[in-house]
Amino acid sequence: MVRFGNINPCVDQKYTLAEYALAGETFDTLPPVAKELISANVKVDPKFADDPRRVVAQRVVIQRRLLNDLLNLDASIRAQRQKAPTQPFRMGSSFLRWWQGALHQKTIRTIMEDDLRMRHQLVHSFVESFDALVWLETCIAGSPGEGLAMIQAYRDKLLRPIIKAVNRSLTYLGEYILAPLEDAAKDGIEVLWDSLEPDGPAPTYGSC
Repeated sequence: MVRFGNINPCVDQKYTLAEYALAGETFDTLPPVAKELISANVKVDPKFADDPRRVVAQRVVIQRRLLNDLLNLDASIRAQRQKAPTQPFRMGSSFLRWWQGALHQKTIRTIMEDDLRMRHQLVHSFVESFDALVWLETCIAGSPGEGLAMIQAYRDKLLRPIIKAVNRSLTYLGEYILAPLEDAAKDGIEVLWDSLEPDGPAPTYGSC
């Protein structure tokens, strides 16, 4: 439950998902990050580029890795906030005045300037890897330029709920920065766990 409405120091830190940009590309025209990811997986498993099940399994791996990284980083941020001498924000008081005072604390500045930038980069790197895997999976299924709208819809159906959960957990993290209460921590953790794909076969291109 959001406790402070639109008052949240992390509101401008939410991740904005760009449109899928790899449909129709060839391997040679992929961004370097995408080529490196695919090449690294093929080096470990030569059949990787020919088996959509392997690609989908790797997609689940990177999603779980993102979850683990965010849980650890958010826990570190909450621990820092807990130790900061900044008093909890109270509804009815001036947020601007409270926030200006909070930013005088080095711990709060570190969270906002370094830790949240790291969080954004974790999510961005995940999206780049996710898109590379979608490209490879859809190439295996047919031409990389075939059904561009279908590929976009497939990617968005899988990825947008993850980004939504990432941003919701960031909202709860912002609430914890405002007032370090256990409920905000619990809600942020639950949102991330709930974003995991359920047990069983993960969705594949053409099955959604």
